[in-house]
Amino acid sequence: MNGVLEFQFEPRNHYDVAFRRRLVAACWPLYEDHQEEILSQLFADTINRLQLFTDKFTAAADPEAAFYKDYVVGFDCMSEEDGFPFCPFAHSKAIVCLQNACLNRPAFGLRLHAGEGVKRGSSATTYESGHYRANLGAHMSILFKDTKTIKMKLPALRLRIGHGIGFMSKPDVLECPVYRDDSIVYPAFNPSAFNVDFLAMRKFFKEHGIPIEVNMQSNRYLLPDTFLRTQRACEIRLVLRQMLQHGVLVVLSTDNHGIWPCDSCQCAEKHQSVAHEFCHAISAGCFDSARQLQSVVDTGRTTAFTCPLPDTSVAAPKVLRPAPETQCGCTAS
Repeated sequence: MNGVLEFQFEPRNHYDVAFRRRLVAACWPLYEDHQEEILSQLFADTINRLQLFTDKFTAAADPEAAFYKDYVVGFDCMSEEDGFPFCPFAHSKAIVCLQNACLNRPAFGLRLHAGEGVKRGSSATTYESGHYRANLGAHMSILFKDTKTIKMKLPALRLRIGHGIGFMSKPDVLECPVYRDDSIVYPAFNPSAFNVDFLAMRKFFKEHGIPIEVNMQSNRYLLPDTFLRTQRACEIRLVLRQMLQHGVLVVLSTDNHGIWPCDSCQCAEKHQSVAHEFCHAISAGCFDSARQLQSVVDTGRTTAFTCPLPDTSVAAPKVLRPAPETQCGCTAS
């Protein structure tokens, strides 16, 4: 990898969002072949902490191990996404951590907040800017590559996408120019444009049982800034209906009850928490039929990060160890 690219990505919080968007667009031609190196550089501390969690989770003699197995049902990966679509769990060491969690606790899950914090309009064709399309295409392609890497290596992991609004982008196949940065050395073969197939992304999610988690209340605050350009009350209803019409697996959730306002609804029952999310969706006319509503309920049950705990008294926990530390370092040139 190029040394300038490494320096620019490391202190990401020191740069404004516009700069990070341009950097993501410039990075995409390299990411296909240098995913591991880039993730090693961006998430060194996070990956080390995941390794410590693995040690705790699999230590048979450690009294804390039982606590982790009983009460930790999954991980939630979230951050300021705009201009930073990368996921630490796609790194090989993080994959080992998730493997151990899945071996020792069935139905272990991972939620990736992805495709929400990317600036976009109701239709990508309304933007003629090549830089905009380059960033949108690179951003969503990186998100999808990381998600696909995790699912293909860990088919037993219960994976879900938080929000996922960007994956509903139009048109279904978007042609994006490759944005070049003079500070980055690109591969010899570097096309001037690439296609982002949102339809194929949604098909992959459906075929591999990956639901998109929709949060009716929190997206009333977040959605206007990331999907549509006007603050109309029906925006999240339109997005949810679009997902259901495309056959996307959907889960309704609160997006963390302790963070986002979750007031009781206006109906006589005064529903709260997840019940309010369903009441909101039903009242807004999001479902075409009772069968469609039931499918969302069933998806929530079958993709939940819970199931009966295994009997750990019979045998010591299974554990996998990462390969020797020879391939994971970030190599500068």
